[in-house]
Amino acid sequence: MLQWFPVELRTEICALSFHIWRVENDKRRPYVAIGHDIKRQYEAERRLADPGEARWYSAC
Repeated sequence: MLQWFPVELRTEICALSFHIWRVENDKRRPYVAIGHDIKRQYEAERRLADPGEARWYSAC
């Protein structure tokens, strides 16, 4: 899976996310979006109230 990401990001990736749904709610049209979080972004987004949230919450 990591071979699909740019080489310079591979060592920075700390989490992968998979968003799975169906296009227009049609069971014949599944869709998967693969995302990633990197360590630099985690450090920039982490909050004192919940320091681990930015590591797993892809909206951060």
